[in-house]
Amino acid sequence: MKNLLLLLAAVLCLNAAAQTEKRVALVVGNARYTNSPLTNPVKDARAMAAALREAGFSVMERYDLRYDSLNRVVTEFGRKIKDPDAVALFYFSGHGVQYAGESYLVPIGSDNLRDEEDIEAFCVPVGRITGKMQLADNKLNILVLDACRTFPIAKGTKNLNSGLAEITQTAPQLLVAYATSPGTVAADAAYENNGLFTGALLKYLRTPGYDLHKVFLETRKEVVNRSGGKQRPGLYDEVTSDFFFFPPTTPAPTRTETPVVVTEAPVLPDIRQTYTDPLMGTMVLVKGGTFDMGSANVTLRDYYIGETEVTQRQWRTVMGSDPSYFKNCDDCPVEQVSWNDIQEFLQKLNARSTGARYRLPTEAEWEYAAGGGANSLGYTYAGGSKIEDVAWYDSNSGNKTHPVKEKKANELDLYDMSGNVWEWCADWYGDYPSGPVNNPTGPAEVSFRVLRGGGWRFNAGDCRVAYRYGHAPVFRGSSIGFRVARSPQ
Repeated sequence: MKNLLLLLAAVLCLNAAAQTEKRVALVVGNARYTNSPLTNPVKDARAMAAALREAGFSVMERYDLRYDSLNRVVTEFGRKIKDPDAVALFYFSGHGVQYAGESYLVPIGSDNLRDEEDIEAFCVPVGRITGKMQLADNKLNILVLDACRTFPIAKGTKNLNSGLAEITQTAPQLLVAYATSPGTVAADAAYENNGLFTGALLKYLRTPGYDLHKVFLETRKEVVNRSGGKQRPGLYDEVTSDFFFFPPTTPAPTRTETPVVVTEAPVLPDIRQTYTDPLMGTMVLVKGGTFDMGSANVTLRDYYIGETEVTQRQWRTVMGSDPSYFKNCDDCPVEQVSWNDIQEFLQKLNARSTGARYRLPTEAEWEYAAGGGANSLGYTYAGGSKIEDVAWYDSNSGNKTHPVKEKKANELDLYDMSGNVWEWCADWYGDYPSGPVNNPTGPAEVSFRVLRGGGWRFNAGDCRVAYRYGHAPVFRGSSIGFRVARSPQ
């Protein structure tokens, strides 16, 4: 009870401060590099996001971002911090590289570059983040770079140096914290269950009464001590105002030696933009991006996709009848609908919906959304790696469909993309394209249409995000349904 009261007091104090101060953070953890994967960045970023939320920040939390996705979220962050009362914090854990005197953050897929000249084309300059802070004209800017590890490219060249460079493009009231001094390399080492630098930072960030400067000073001492002097965090500090993550009068959440507990699917605010259709319910905007689908490197534009599978109620509203085997369950997904049946449904739906042109998602759109889009945490199933948490399948369904939204959502707040019923896609079923491709729509006409997601009477393997299946477009079954998609206006 005592701990609960302390936490409540902290929240009330932070809420009072928030009336005059807007705290915004972007936290990025990149670990799944092709040639040089890292151990700590994702868990470091998750723990940092949790700590910042405790400190009253609105946190944008992203993982394993490729070049386009990283640039896009930096742009979104720049918009959010344009407020004279805003405190902006950008945290990056992953690979960083210094080239020609400039520091770059390395996106996923950009660690296999041919030579140093590719760095400018495929990595994101730190100056892009400080540039956004400069344009924001806000109250305070904090840049934390746990990104000074050895980067395996073009060793020995005259323009490529170890570690990161000293800051070149500044912003008003800016503090930049490096995991190690500019020009040196940090280890991917451990501090309890986090990396050395971030683990120490988490400890002091949560200490009540430590102002911004003291947080990073104590972090530096801790890292130097724990590394035996081999790693010395660097600091660029032009902040003249006082700032406390937890003010002296504010008790921080009680800490034990146990690291921050993060659930398998952490809360990721500020990800989705939605609208509600009177017939189709909530539609979620999936921001375009690039991902690997089979041997293809697929780039997609923005699109909307249904929060849930189309339900029996929704089908009946449009079509006037319910073909489902499992009837009398308005919120269960409609099933026993063929791909051809759905085309008639879409025609009638679009005739009744002002402005919107609904359709089936392409197979690429379906897989990208099921996997969490640009915010993917790499789960096996849509929303987690424990199938019981996210899907109705043969071992837990009781041999029937279930109402939508009874299982956990994925990173984009989409439900039942694994299990419950298979979902028709727009494409014909054939070989994946090879190499890079934009907005693929599948092969030319063959025999089957694509089905994705598994269903209530199928095994766990069939419910994987990456699993695909096909059937004739005239086929109907009690484990086959669909969800709708549409392009933005």
